[in-house]
Amino acid sequence: MAIRLVVGLGNPGKEYERTRHNAGFWLVERLATSKGIALRKDAKFQALVVVSSPPVPGCSSPRAS
Repeated sequence: MAIRLVVGLGNPGKEYERTRHNAGFWLVERLATSKGIALRKDAKFQALVVVSSPPVPGCSSPRAS
């Protein structure tokens, strides 16, 4: 089964820029970069997002044995 949703939270502002409060965002940013995908600003969610259909190649969950 393919991964259907990846969420990485982060806090805005200079005081959080290089703190653990942005670890989730860093993960998503690195994943997107490794797959050659650009994050885009979304005004509705006030966030950076990627919408991919079909799922991003190479992003599948392990199958149960």
